[in-house]
Amino acid sequence: MKKLLILLLVMLGAVPLTAKVKLPSLIGDHMVLQRDTVVQLWGETAPGRSVRIRPSWSGDRLRTTADSLGRWLVRIPTPEAGGPYRIEIDDGDKTCLDSVMIGEVWVCSGQSNMALTMHGEQGEHTEGSLQALLESSRYASIRLFKMGNVSAPAPREDCPGEWAVPDWERISDFSAIAYHFGRTLTDALQIPIGLISANWGASSIEAWMPEESLKKIERECGVMFRERPGMMKQKIPSALYNGMIHPLERYAVRGFIWYQGEGNRADYRIYDRMMNEMVRAWRRGWGDTSMPFYFVELAPYRYDDPQGIDRPLLVETQHRAAQTIPHSGIVGTLDLGDSTTIHPPRKQEIGQRLGLLALTDNYRIRGLEAHSPRFRSVRFGKDNAAVVSFEGAPYGLRSEGTITGFELCGQDSIFQPAEARILPGQSAVRVTSPQVPHPVAVRYGFRNWSRGNLYNTSGIPVLLFRTDTGEQSFSPDSVPEWDNPQQGTWVGFDEVEIPSSLGGTPQRAYFRKATGPRRRPLVVSLHTWSGDYTQQDPLAAEAAARNWNYIHPDFRGPNNRPQACGSREVIADLEDAVRYAVEHGNTDPEDVHVIGVSGGGYATLLAYMTMKYPVKSFSAWAPISDLKSWYEESVGRRQHYAEDILRCAPADNEPDTIQLRQRSPLHLPYPTALRRGARLCIYEGIHDGYKGSVPITHAINMYNYVARTLGAADSSLVSDREALRLVAARQNPDRDIRQTLCGRAVHLSRNHSTVSLTLFEGGHEQLPQALSLLPVEESEYDMAPGIWTLGDSNGEKRDGWVDQLQALLPQADIHNNSRSGRTIGFDNNGDSHLNALHTLQQDLDEANRYFRKRRCDVIVVCLGTNDTKAVYSDHQQKVVTHFRELIERMNSSPLVRRYHPLCLFMTPPPMDDAKVGAKYTGGNRRLRALVPVFSAIAEKSGWQVIDLYHPLQPVFKVYTRDGVHMDGAGQRIVARKIIDALLAQKSEPQR
Repeated sequence: MKKLLILLLVMLGAVPLTAKVKLPSLIGDHMVLQRDTVVQLWGETAPGRSVRIRPSWSGDRLRTTADSLGRWLVRIPTPEAGGPYRIEIDDGDKTCLDSVMIGEVWVCSGQSNMALTMHGEQGEHTEGSLQALLESSRYASIRLFKMGNVSAPAPREDCPGEWAVPDWERISDFSAIAYHFGRTLTDALQIPIGLISANWGASSIEAWMPEESLKKIERECGVMFRERPGMMKQKIPSALYNGMIHPLERYAVRGFIWYQGEGNRADYRIYDRMMNEMVRAWRRGWGDTSMPFYFVELAPYRYDDPQGIDRPLLVETQHRAAQTIPHSGIVGTLDLGDSTTIHPPRKQEIGQRLGLLALTDNYRIRGLEAHSPRFRSVRFGKDNAAVVSFEGAPYGLRSEGTITGFELCGQDSIFQPAEARILPGQSAVRVTSPQVPHPVAVRYGFRNWSRGNLYNTSGIPVLLFRTDTGEQSFSPDSVPEWDNPQQGTWVGFDEVEIPSSLGGTPQRAYFRKATGPRRRPLVVSLHTWSGDYTQQDPLAAEAAARNWNYIHPDFRGPNNRPQACGSREVIADLEDAVRYAVEHGNTDPEDVHVIGVSGGGYATLLAYMTMKYPVKSFSAWAPISDLKSWYEESVGRRQHYAEDILRCAPADNEPDTIQLRQRSPLHLPYPTALRRGARLCIYEGIHDGYKGSVPITHAINMYNYVARTLGAADSSLVSDREALRLVAARQNPDRDIRQTLCGRAVHLSRNHSTVSLTLFEGGHEQLPQALSLLPVEESEYDMAPGIWTLGDSNGEKRDGWVDQLQALLPQADIHNNSRSGRTIGFDNNGDSHLNALHTLQQDLDEANRYFRKRRCDVIVVCLGTNDTKAVYSDHQQKVVTHFRELIERMNSSPLVRRYHPLCLFMTPPPMDDAKVGAKYTGGNRRLRALVPVFSAIAEKSGWQVIDLYHPLQPVFKVYTRDGVHMDGAGQRIVARKIIDALLAQKSEPQR
């Protein structure tokens, strides 16, 4: 009997004896319900209990029944704005909600700048707060809901907080931006405004996103979001969405305002994608894809470096988000920053500007200017000025004092402060700088700390911009360019298997053996972090064009398992690949070069520190030198590389630091005996780490380590102070402006003994001209032939193929008869002297006289480019006829009959359609059709053909600026092909 009594008491405790309804915190006295819609009210009571709801604005009685868990929900139509109203909820025990208002409801979210209250915080203040408090009686219809901070591992159904009337105490402790936003709406609409403040200082955007949205970003952008030990609660992925956004989704609201970004400055490449996904998820939660979303750009502040640009890079992505998120808008803050605090005190202006966006875009109020003027176009004039035009300033521009924040740069890419003045009667400014006589790019407000003071006539500030480059967000495939594991085509390369010196599975590689009688250089090109031997390699085509030996080994494939990533197996594979290519290629064993970028740069450094073969040079581009540092950097950037490193050296939830050290080139003992005479060239783009995945400190630290080991003085090293300045500023004002690398500005160059470091204007990349920088043996040949050349501008120009040929054959007697603009058989530009057929007899007679006292051993003809101009597009059959006549007349000439020279016809090189001017439009297509016809005619006439068109097609754009003429490095490739032909003839047995 006693046990039965206890059981009955327990059962009675489990079921409410009364039916008092339980409501979520959002539903209570003083709440504001969204007007002119259908809202939801919900709560809990006893399972199966009937619940009756009666709103006073209609007198209707609505009825529902609680489900088996005691949950109930009703949908109630709301009238136009008004109140106060009363709502009765009765499940047998009546609950009354008083002072209920009908109006407009907004969610106000973000991090500390949205959270900063009207009374401010310790050391932080908000301007105009006292006056706003004194005026608060005019805004009695505003209602405030301040949510408590909740970080949750799973979605919550309720949240802490309550609705309150706006007394001084409540206003003082409420978000300043949100309150001023509400005041602005109240001034214009004169209806109740409900403000839900859900924010948390130092939070990251990923904390405000649901898990499924983050997984989508991970798939598309190659990043990862993980909770780490010791992580701040407001940064845990999805935790604030679960605890602070999900509980709101059943409560009808008009829209959102948002101020966040400080916690994601390092994510500027994908921040716009994250914003898009967050807004899409929030709207999906509320069931309305058109809910307005207005947000604030990150305000200027000094951060770690006032001259740095990580803030404007983030703001650029915010601007892109505003362009790509429907029903959104952005508020400019370039005039509101404070160099002493990350929390600018002028919150009133921000709230007002957000309010103006809502009033114009959402409430359709006319006569207000709300959107900031934006950059439209720039024109660089002959007067060394840039004229910048803006949209969004229909009545012109104004400034507060002398305009500040503009910068100009010339070809050196170094930006200098500039003066700007408004052009009368135009929405434009004229920008000049005495330090930049020939500007090519302009920026406005593009520093961490920059005070803007340019506005439209309504006082809305101009948004920051730059014209020099546009950082693009990740595309849907979005694997970084230099770590894209996409397979190459590998036509003309052999897939080979290389036995492993450690035994086990052979290593695969793509290999090309150079042709010809003489031994050629070997390029060992190493795949990137996530690639393998099949990965597309831009160096392969150029190695083939240069007729070099080439190998692209696998060395255990992607770096995501213990057998890869600097393991003993990798070191053995690299050695095996080099020895295989030396033994099986037409290789000069003393002319071997290892090169790689990104993860391939890491492997190059690893080879430098461990390889026993006497490699001549190692070229490491954007390399990783310290895996532990890179792991920590990748974790901070949420890059998948951190997870890869953990898989390579696993130890609980963190990688094994001892293994990482053993696999890091920076921590390996220097192999003095192995590297005698070997060159190590380290190249790094100054913006890597910002525009790429590897900070420049990896390159700097590796250079310092090797140079110091080789006895370098401190003056030859990069000091800590220099390194910090380069990392922060990403430029070097003290650089030698005359020094360039393949046309790029060089910010810093250091060298000692056989090691060098070059920091150039660029990002995480390997320059397309990388092979031209290798210290390949440029031997002078002892041949002394007499050579007659007949060509066009590529042969006449300084550093053209004729000059390059003379440099390689200093004893040769070359009589150059090349002329810019020459065709095979047209009077180019009406000039008959540019018609090779017209002048051929005169040219041959001149050659006969020149070679009268010595032999003419070789004739080289390279013509046809100018015959493919657009003006001759309808006369291509004539071009073939002209070429056949040219060859026939040369074969029957006294010069050829007397000396029987080696006659070489070089096909015209390709063109770059993207760079050529209008006069060459379609020229490359016409060349593609002509080259095989030319080749067949020449070969049939006893001429040897050197095909330039097809081998150079994949790499031509690398060596041309105008789409037609190659630079010196490209012309050197052509000259070497001529020498190969001469050597081939020399090695043939005499008949």
